[in-house]
Amino acid sequence: MLKISTRVMYDELLRQQATVRILDPVSSLLEFTDKAQTPHLLFSTTSDKSSSVGGIVAASKLRGAVVAKDLGITVPADRVCDSYDEVQEFFDKYTCVVLKPIDNSGGNGVSTHIRDVKTLRIAYDYALKYGSRVIVQQHIEGSDIRMLVIAGTFRSAVERRPASVIGDGIHTVLQLIERENTSGRRSDNSMTARSLINTESAERHMGDKIESIPENDQAVTVVGPANLSLGGSAHEATHLVTEQVISDAEKIARRLGLGICGIDFIWNKLTNTSYFIEINGTPGVNMHNDPLWGTSSDAIERYVEWLLDPTQRMHP
Repeated sequence: MLKISTRVMYDELLRQQATVRILDPVSSLLEFTDKAQTPHLLFSTTSDKSSSVGGIVAASKLRGAVVAKDLGITVPADRVCDSYDEVQEFFDKYTCVVLKPIDNSGGNGVSTHIRDVKTLRIAYDYALKYGSRVIVQQHIEGSDIRMLVIAGTFRSAVERRPASVIGDGIHTVLQLIERENTSGRRSDNSMTARSLINTESAERHMGDKIESIPENDQAVTVVGPANLSLGGSAHEATHLVTEQVISDAEKIARRLGLGICGIDFIWNKLTNTSYFIEINGTPGVNMHNDPLWGTSSDAIERYVEWLLDPTQRMHP
């Protein structure tokens, strides 16, 4: 009954012979005992060895950007907006933007690649469904990189790609999405690694183009955000990311005192420039631990070792 990331943690705790019990499978709450026989709580992937203040900062895109800027890390231009007029004023300056709620995760309420006023208005209304305030951000071209940092040390990276379908010259994009969602390769029960492609997000992202018929073997990106929860995929990038991106990710994790976190960057491989996007204080770990994504690392093994060692705190 455990969601996939919690199940990965539970299995690894058992493998390392820890005493662990499920307090509540619905809310992903576990209890484990470290080697000093001290009990600890674990919510999904986050333990009580992480800073509570760090978790509060990670939960806010605005606070996360403030910390990144203070550390000298490059962030896209952005603006917190209390009205649509403020959003449009920012859009008029940058012409291609991203809109998202300030305090939300999982890609809900997020719209990317906004290039016209009609789409901007739709994106603004969508963001307000998930938060009372929105942040509009300069769109940056590049790869969406999730950096997994454990106890202040970089352990794994994946490149997240938005959900897509492959055309056959016969079916519409919407029909291709429906066929993919019923193929048996995806699920909506949080127990498998691949989620259903979110049809509502696809319709909002593509507009009328969702009824178009792609050519045979043509790949079509159908959702803007690259989140796995919206049907996206993750691909090995641990050995591709630069030392600068690694250094920036570690700086943020250490500053916040987070035992585990996922830190997102947009990285332009051609220009070798990177921009901090946001922090996830309770990151999904299956994408860093499952060969289905083309990646398998020892990150979770190292994390559990750290959790069970009562002498270990954050990396200096």
